[in-house]
Amino acid sequence: MTMGYCKDKLLKIWGIGFAILFFLLVIQTFMGKYGEKYADVIGWLVALTVPTLSLMFGVFIADKQGNSLQDIEADRTLFKIAEFSSLIYFLLIYLVFFIEPLVSFSPFQMMNISKPFFGVISGFITLIIGYFFVKRQS
Repeated sequence: MTMGYCKDKLLKIWGIGFAILFFLLVIQTFMGKYGEKYADVIGWLVALTVPTLSLMFGVFIADKQGNSLQDIEADRTLFKIAEFSSLIYFLLIYLVFFIEPLVSFSPFQMMNISKPFFGVISGFITLIIGYFFVKRQS
């Protein structure tokens, strides 16, 4: 499995995961679910996803300009850790929306409660993905 393949797969996981969440929030916002606080909700999602997506897109653009070794063999273990942790991370974010109707907290309370946990997890995942994306053949 090449570095190019792995990077493309991670970018798809993050791009699709973000797009679905963003689309969901836009629909809910237009339906009036968040009222005047819609910017807080979008800001919550942006803070959880855009830094990592920006890193990935920056590397993707640099790769397309010929500044990387796309065909080298990827570290399989590191890739699997990055892939699995990314999928779990998005699953946890989705859970905030899916369990919200089942608990006594408002959507804003759910987002505020989850923010510190996601901050730690996001930092860890960004570190793994950042290391994976810039790792070169030894």
